[in-house]
Amino acid sequence: MRWTGLAALGGLMLAGCFDEGGDEAKVQSASAVADGILAFAEIKNNIPANPGPAGEALLRFIQTPVAAENLISPPGELSDLGAQRLSAPAPIPDCMTTMGSEGCDSFATNQGTTCEAGPFTFTGSASRMCSPCTDLMGTCTYDWNLTVRYVVPNVDLSITTDGPVTTTLSSIEFDTTFTYMLNANGETRSGSASIKSCGAAMLSSSAPKKLVNSKFVVRSIAIPTRCALVTFDGAGTPSVGRCAAGTGCP
Repeated sequence: MRWTGLAALGGLMLAGCFDEGGDEAKVQSASAVADGILAFAEIKNNIPANPGPAGEALLRFIQTPVAAENLISPPGELSDLGAQRLSAPAPIPDCMTTMGSEGCDSFATNQGTTCEAGPFTFTGSASRMCSPCTDLMGTCTYDWNLTVRYVVPNVDLSITTDGPVTTTLSSIEFDTTFTYMLNANGETRSGSASIKSCGAAMLSSSAPKKLVNSKFVVRSIAIPTRCALVTFDGAGTPSVGRCAAGTGCP
C-alpha cells in the first residue's frame, strides 16, 4: 500500500507585514489553519484503505502549526517549500494495529515501530467514535495523539499534536494543540499553539467543505498573551483580529 503523488508544503506563504486587521499572509495562514483542522477526519477515514487521499489530507494537516504560528508571531520568509513525488517504502498496515468496527474504530502504531509513508514518518494513535457507530455521516468525534515528521530535500518538519474534533454534516468543533519544528531552505522555526473553536464552527454545504460564519482562537502555548481571533464570514473569507479577554472568544 503506497502514498503517491504528494505535493510538498508549497503555497503556504509565510511572508509579509504583521499589521492589525489581517494582511494577505495572515489571511492565507488563517485559511491554512482551517484546512488543516478539517483534514484530520479525512486522514482517519482513509487510513489504511485509501492511502492516496489520506496522504493528501496529512499534508494539509501538518501545515497547521506553521500557519498558526504565523497568526501569533511575526512571520518569517518561507514562501517556497518545494514539491516532491515520493511513494511509501512499506505497507502501512505492517506498522500499526487497528481496532473496533467502522464508525467506532481506532489505530495505534505498534510499540517500538515508526510508520513510514513516502516523505512521512509517524507514531501515535487516533480514534473515531460516531453516534451511532453505523452513521458515518452523523456526529463523529475524532481524537489523536501523534508525532509526525515530513522530510524532503530542503524541508524537515516535525509536529506533535493532539485532538479532539467533533464533526457533523454542517459543523465542526475542535480543541487541539500543536508543537512544531521546521527547517526549510536553511532557516529554522519552531513554535506551539492551541487552536480552539468558539463553539461549533459552521461548515459550507458545498464541497470542499470550508468554515463559514465561524470563529476560532489561536493562542501560543509558551506565551499565552500571543493570541489571534480568526473570523470566517458567510462566504468563507477569513479575517484576523485580537483576542477577547478570557477564552479569547467574543
